[in-house]
Amino acid sequence: MFERRRQARAEADAAAAAALEATLDAVAPWSGAGLTAEAATLREGPRQQRALPAVALSDGVARVLVRHDELTDLVADRQGIVESVGAEWPVYLAWPRAAARSSVVGDVTAHLPDRSLAFVVSPVEAAPQAVLAGDDLDSFTTWVESFPLPR
Repeated sequence: MFERRRQARAEADAAAAAALEATLDAVAPWSGAGLTAEAATLREGPRQQRALPAVALSDGVARVLVRHDELTDLVADRQGIVESVGAEWPVYLAWPRAAARSSVVGDVTAHLPDRSLAFVVSPVEAAPQAVLAGDDLDSFTTWVESFPLPR
């Protein structure tokens, strides 16, 4: 009986993952301020069967995945910093005001306007690789919030 339940759950996870991927395929990529973003899926679970909505961010050198729910909280200002998932070197997307001034991220974002998002690749040694502000930030926020996901 346990085996049948496990098999049924695996089949349901696979069907949900396929449906999510089909939904996300309809989301057009976004680009601006030296950064591109594409809808993606992040696999999790013991056999990587469950899929979560994610965003692939790239500055032309680094390409990382960020969970879509965390990115939604970030652009809605409910979260201050988002870290990439599964990258060899962490990448951060952060509001400058969210980084502690005593931190390395705080040092490289201190000069940025509060209403901007910095794309910072670790190890942090210099200025952010990309900064979203103004129209770029507005269009990125709209893009993140427009994903056709079930609530």
